[in-house]
Amino acid sequence: MLEKAYNAKGYIIESFLRLLAKKPYNSITVTDVVKKAGVARATFYRNYKSIDNLLNVTSSLLADTLNKNLSIILLEQDENKTIKTLTSFLKELSLLRPYLIKISRDNIGIIIDRINTNANIKEALLEKSNDDFKSKYNLITKIGIIDTIVKSWLADHYKDDAELIAKFIVEKLKQIN
Repeated sequence: MLEKAYNAKGYIIESFLRLLAKKPYNSITVTDVVKKAGVARATFYRNYKSIDNLLNVTSSLLADTLNKNLSIILLEQDENKTIKTLTSFLKELSLLRPYLIKISRDNIGIIIDRINTNANIKEALLEKSNDDFKSKYNLITKIGIIDTIVKSWLADHYKDDAELIAKFIVEKLKQIN
């Protein structure tokens, strides 16, 4: 996500995440972001409508990563492939660690709430599932388990190894039939 920080959008997102590490979301201004990013105010507004829009775009990038991987994780029958996909997803999230580790729990909460708003995977998967009551609610339970554990891991600033978390999630998912 942030590897392409050589463009204005990348600088703005990276600066925004750095600012989230230092101050509450609701006190970050466009002026703060453009100064930190070293870009003109017009450049900010060419790419984003507001700080709220910037938060939505940043969260959408994370949600896209989640959406891409969650359907694979939930639908894969091979446990080893599931662990590998989940570990890869968690490691991808952990690449953001330098940006997110210092963000306060309140600001992480705001980002996670926005990710939930942007992550439409649950609805998409439920549409694909049959109308069977048990299947539907097993899927919802599995999504809830993944969601809760990943959020806790993020809020805990990635203290545990990604593969260990992946194996724990898969172990919990297997308990739901």
